[in-house]
Amino acid sequence: MIGVGLMVKWLQAQATKSRLAASTNPMVATRFYRAFVEDELEMLQGSGLPFEIWFWPREHQAMFAEWLGPCAFVPQIGSDLGDRLCHGFRSAFQRGYQGMMALASDCPDFPVSLVRHAAQGLRTHDAVIVPAPDGGYNLIGFREVGFVPEAFTEIPWSTAEVMTRTRAQIREKGRTLLVLPSWPDIDTDLDLAELWRRSKRKRSSIRSRTAAQLVTLSIRQEEIKPQKRRRS
Repeated sequence: MIGVGLMVKWLQAQATKSRLAASTNPMVATRFYRAFVEDELEMLQGSGLPFEIWFWPREHQAMFAEWLGPCAFVPQIGSDLGDRLCHGFRSAFQRGYQGMMALASDCPDFPVSLVRHAAQGLRTHDAVIVPAPDGGYNLIGFREVGFVPEAFTEIPWSTAEVMTRTRAQIREKGRTLLVLPSWPDIDTDLDLAELWRRSKRKRSSIRSRTAAQLVTLSIRQEEIKPQKRRRS
């Protein structure tokens, strides 16, 4: 059995999608993040794959359940992202999964076909990754027999080196790795503009809740005007 863990943070106006909040405002960032999560959850519900909500912080489980409804909820445990990912995989294997994938929750147009492709890849490879254009990744998966905990240790999170360092750790252990086509996440107002352009080019489809936020906030390709960057 191969499953998906959707990594979800609690909605906090001052802490949700900080880079998007800086380029828009905290309330806008929070509303978009809520839409991203709900759209990705709907995508997973239609994927045919078993999935879980890997939530943080762990004391908010009742609030997550009220927000997202009847799902399998698994708390993220650890002092940083690497610890939480490693614990998530280990606990999934203990629950009987032969393969598990962790999916970021800020990719509202992530294709269901890409999730299925990644799941299929774990039938023939030890690990699978969907890179992000900024040097990170949006999905990572392992088979239990090929799990590499070191893929989550001493990684410079939130830098352009994440993908390179992670891939090196996996290959250093002699594991087979499938690298799938990259897919972007949403971190800034520039990413929102590109999301709209991807949809216009028919490369992706903006799902309903994210689309509603774009319309409600009057943010479209013609109207998203990235804030001027201050010169240093």
